[in-house]
Amino acid sequence: MPRYGTRSLAEVLPSVAHALGDHTFDNALQFAPMSQAVVLVVDGLGWEQVLPHLDELPNLGPAVREQEPIDAAFPTTTPAGLATLTLAMPPGQHGFVGATFFLPDFETVLSPLHWDDDPLPEAVQPEPTVFRRLHGITAHRHGPAQYADTGMTRTLLAGATAFDHETFDPIVVERRASHLDYVYLPKLDKLGHIHGANSPKWLKYLREIDALVGALRTAVGPDGAVVITSDHGMVTIPDDHRINVDEAPFAGQQQHVRREFATARTLLVERHTTGTGEYGNHVTRPRRRRRSQRLHRGTRCPPRGPRRRPIRR
Repeated sequence: MPRYGTRSLAEVLPSVAHALGDHTFDNALQFAPMSQAVVLVVDGLGWEQVLPHLDELPNLGPAVREQEPIDAAFPTTTPAGLATLTLAMPPGQHGFVGATFFLPDFETVLSPLHWDDDPLPEAVQPEPTVFRRLHGITAHRHGPAQYADTGMTRTLLAGATAFDHETFDPIVVERRASHLDYVYLPKLDKLGHIHGANSPKWLKYLREIDALVGALRTAVGPDGAVVITSDHGMVTIPDDHRINVDEAPFAGQQQHVRREFATARTLLVERHTTGTGEYGNHVTRPRRRRRSQRLHRGTRCPPRGPRRRPIRR
């Protein structure tokens, strides 16, 4: 089980906020006081993926050697991981329980990575983000412009002022007291899916991330901190170990299964550190097709079954 409440993704932003001076948050990860912080979220960068390359990473390498991983959310998917990070609670509370899941209140299947405004993001997830709960700390978010108005961005990054870029440049990070910059980089995850984790193109971009970390450390100065973390990790599955879930029988029952493979550990390093989780799978049982489901081409509806309601506070 992920160590929610003590050493998981859910404790990262609260611990950063406490270190910045907002003591309404707990500092479970025991971060040292800092004048400002950059939280760099590298999608798909697992703890064990970095370990073989420490000698090639002059900025990440020393930081990783000094740290220990913390636990990712279960299941280890991007929606569950990012929601756990920015809402500071486990999936069983915030309701993002996989890459695709059924919303009984809306009688629809939601795929957060392909979500616009149906159903209304604020209605699906009313919990306040860490950014909305900050006292005396300003927050900016940086990410690809194509994600600026998606349902996930509106839900999980509400409260942070948007600075969206086609390519993130550390020059936009200004040195200022009591300030938090949240930076999201999705490219490494895409390269891993296309070419495989630890492939030459994946490793080339990891070196670029390492250089970015060095530039950010210079930008925040000696009293600031750069915290590097991830939503999940990744492993490359050999061809002879892959299972096509659309063809494989599951206990003689016709069910549509979405399976996400990811490593057990994700990352949080620099003055501090992140990640473990587990392989995750999720069964969806939609009752009927609605407009939202037309966003997800290829989704098949199995026979009607009992509703599965995400647990919320």
